Amino acid sequence: MIRSLPFFTLLLTAVLPAQPCVLHHLTTPLQGTTAGAGVVVGIKALSDVTISSFSVRLNAGVHDLEVWHTLQTPPFGMPPPPFWPSGGGNPECSLDSFPRLWSLVGSASSVMSTGDSAPTHVPVAVNLAVPAGTYARFYIAATGFYVFPGPIRFTDGGSVWGNPIAQTTHVELRGGCAGGYPFQNPAVSQFNGTVHYAEGLAGANGCGSYQTNSTELSLTINGTNTSGATPAVTQTIANGLAIINASGANVGLPADMGITVSTPLVPGLAATPGTQILNLDVTDPGLVFLGGGVLPSLRPFVPWNLPLWGPSSCLHLSAQYLMFDPTVFGFLRFSQGIELRVSPAWPTYLPAAGPTGDDESVAIQFGCPRIPFYGTAYDRFHVSSNGRVVFGNPDTDFTATVSEFVYQDDPSVGYWTDLTPDATGTIEVRDTAAAYPHSFGGVTPAAGLISVLFSNVKYFGTTDRNTFGIHFDTTTGEVVLSSLSAISDNPGSSGAGDDAILGISLGNLGASDPGATLFSPGSAGVPTPFQAALYDFHDSSVTGPGRPTSLTWGTDQIWFTPLPVSTGYQWRAF
Repeated sequence: MIRSLPFFTLLLTAVLPAQPCVLHHLTTPLQGTTAGAGVVVGIKALSDVTISSFSVRLNAGVHDLEVWHTLQTPPFGMPPPPFWPSGGGNPECSLDSFPRLWSLVGSASSVMSTGDSAPTHVPVAVNLAVPAGTYARFYIAATGFYVFPGPIRFTDGGSVWGNPIAQTTHVELRGGCAGGYPFQNPAVSQFNGTVHYAEGLAGANGCGSYQTNSTELSLTINGTNTSGATPAVTQTIANGLAIINASGANVGLPADMGITVSTPLVPGLAATPGTQILNLDVTDPGLVFLGGGVLPSLRPFVPWNLPLWGPSSCLHLSAQYLMFDPTVFGFLRFSQGIELRVSPAWPTYLPAAGPTGDDESVAIQFGCPRIPFYGTAYDRFHVSSNGRVVFGNPDTDFTATVSEFVYQDDPSVGYWTDLTPDATGTIEVRDTAAAYPHSFGGVTPAAGLISVLFSNVKYFGTTDRNTFGIHFDTTTGEVVLSSLSAISDNPGSSGAGDDAILGISLGNLGASDPGATLFSPGSAGVPTPFQAALYDFHDSSVTGPGRPTSLTWGTDQIWFTPLPVSTGYQWRAF
């Protein structure tokens, strides 16, 4: 069936043709063999551009990264003025050895390298406008723990003032300096990586991102604002208070607010010639306007404030203001888009006791689908006394087998073996409404975190006890196994303990078996195929007493992060 677009869409395409923001990607040669903690790249704009983000060659592993920038640049094509201080003994590096000349753009934690054969994207939204004929310089650096001299790959030599190392009709990339962090002992080098940029001066809104509020027009829920990189989302429980506020200096200009239900905001849906970004999904047939009906009613804008008590059921509402403003190129101004997500309150019985006896299972229900797992939102899960959380049907099987974990059982995660709680060893389910006495196994309580805690739970038929946590981040979809170093050796003998599986699996909904994974500390990986089970297996019939190899190597935490291109997970171990 062909569906007509709403009037609002036709208005935008007829009066202001949609101009989707297109990213360009300029990659340098990648032949460098030297590594360090930071590298500088200089950019000359041949036309108006907005630098969106960077990708950089990284050694294997998980790294914490920062991006810095400065608009102070050497005069390309001529030697440095004699008053420039020397940097690292090389005058070409003078600007790259003084932190006070630089500003921090942002940082990203636990970035998993794709390997040094291809650049790894640095998830820091730069969104810096660089007008034609001007320069900007950027410093990409690794912080925290890394193996000396550093994880960032680059090419030695070249010249800051020499020929471009890569160029398009829009930008030239110039050499910089590299060295230790921060800005230590720089030497002339050439950046190895990719610069992602858009044509035009999009500025803070960037490309393919979200409109920000302005002093002329602003829309918020409970004061939540976007930086332009992520949507402005406000989460509240049923019957909770959400205060919607519309404000701005453009009082009296024609305006209206579009509203959709159950449709999220869209990054960079369209952009006007004045670089105003539309994020409300105007193709939604349920689109309505604050003025009433399916057509915008452009009435004089008046600031307002509305307390809204959330309904008792699930709700997902999105909205964005539009305003006719003759001072903006293209005559349309947008507020940021807002999302309100209302869910029933967490179960009032949390924190709740998990199974208290041998081979038992307890169901935990959450009302709305709250727990994302392999791309599906579940409204409940089952906690097994035998060390795992199962999505689907309860499962009390105490004998861990690879064939069941991968192909036969419902989706699950945890340390599956023959455990039995007792008066000393307990299983508990907690959420952030319950006070934690401390962070559990390195995982600090945060908004939207649900934790299943196994504390001093013994192996069946023994006195050997185990402590570990299974954590679900309902906001990001991450799943974490923590405190694994507190798991003791499994006796693996008749009537005591059993085989053990450590990991995560989609199970009978589409998992495959690539073989066991060694989750060694400091390592990371992506399964092939993406939905393959990720597990380590202790086979007591072969090795006798013991633990999965990953645990004997000292692994304490395993983080499973949803892949952006599939319903599987990438992993990293610590």
